Amino acid sequence: MMERRLISVRHLNHKFPNRWNGRGGTQNWPPRSPDLNSLDYHVWGYMKAMVYARKVNTREELLQRILSAARSTNNAAVLRNVTSSVVTRVRKCVQAAGGHFEQFA
Repeated sequence: MMERRLISVRHLNHKFPNRWNGRGGTQNWPPRSPDLNSLDYHVWGYMKAMVYARKVNTREELLQRILSAARSTNNAAVLRNVTSSVVTRVRKCVQAAGGHFEQFA
């Protein structure tokens, strides 16, 4: 496994010198903040609330509710709320100089 990784890193260094990011790259992998990821802070919670609003009795019922919840996230009001929330969260992140800002969002 380690040998495969080294081969990959060598290839990336050769093909994209100083231009790729990731573990072992010349550029650090950018930090990931769940507070800036709309799937983490909004969509999954929204879908979970819809799926489990009532007790799930069968696997088939669970699958149908998941599909229904996924379809309902593709509506203008939900997407508008998520979009405006992203802007607010990015502003709070900038105000916190990239530090923790969850308490402000």
